[in-house]
Amino acid sequence: MTDADILRLVKVCDERRTRGGDRKSSEAKSKVPSGTIDNSEPSANKTAETIGTKAHKIKDARIVLTKASPETQKQVESGEKSIRKV
Repeated sequence: MTDADILRLVKVCDERRTRGGDRKSSEAKSKVPSGTIDNSEPSANKTAETIGTKAHKIKDARIVLTKASPETQKQVESGEKSIRKV
């Protein structure tokens, strides 16, 4: 699987966990208690397992998607640049 493939798949199926939030509202209090869900595994690991690659590639792809210019993103998607070389 190429870096271009990984970047496209991360765009489509990556789900990051939300951080923080409103814990005082009635809606937040009515949700499942946090102790009943296993949140110990980083979301990059789950995305990597879904795609079939390593978590560090997911983290690198996230950096490209959030910090690289649109031009650089296109270069990675076309295979001109590597995720690591951005």
